[in-house]
Amino acid sequence: MSVPAPRTVGTVLTDDVRARVNTLQESSLNRRGPAAQANAQADLAKLRGADPADPATHPECWSIVQGDTPPELLPKSGDDPSAAERARHCALVTYARHQQAQTLPMHASGVGFARAVRAVGVKRAALGEEFDPGVRRRFDQLLLSPTWTGRSEHLNALVRLMRTESIAFDYGQLANDLRGLSHPEDARRVRVRWARDLYSRVAAETGQPNQNESTKPNEGELA
Repeated sequence: MSVPAPRTVGTVLTDDVRARVNTLQESSLNRRGPAAQANAQADLAKLRGADPADPATHPECWSIVQGDTPPELLPKSGDDPSAAERARHCALVTYARHQQAQTLPMHASGVGFARAVRAVGVKRAALGEEFDPGVRRRFDQLLLSPTWTGRSEHLNALVRLMRTESIAFDYGQLANDLRGLSHPEDARRVRVRWARDLYSRVAAETGQPNQNESTKPNEGELA
């Protein structure tokens, strides 16, 4: 009998964040009953008050973010949070802010983050422009920021614009991409893939993310 290949940190992280966000989303949109909706809305409110760059603060969020953590996401040594844990925390806090006051789901599995950036950049472009320069500037700042604080700041600025336009994307993929951006070995691959997504023919022709197209997550082994 063949032994299944071990799951990578990237795959585990993507699936873990998707599962957590799906539960919050389905419940908060009242698809699992009023009790589940009330609990999810309370959890989202707690997440919105947290610092997306620091998982060690706001202990009221720890059970939402850290509960039943897969061992693959834990640090290999020491007590500092792993890059996977930091990325998961940032993604969940950002999702909570994205979903606020929305009646449509803001998590859409398979829709890459850069596709969503393309959509909001096209929508907000002035007459005669193909792409809003402010959106592009924030996107570039996010890509090149060397710190979690900087990345989370620029990410949340972009997500605020997406919330205004009701543009959704895949938070599991985002978490894995954020983890990749924190590692020099993986950051280049994330940047190249985001550039492809930003300028792809589908995105350029429609100005909208393709919700039927799945983007393979980065599968590096670094935690």
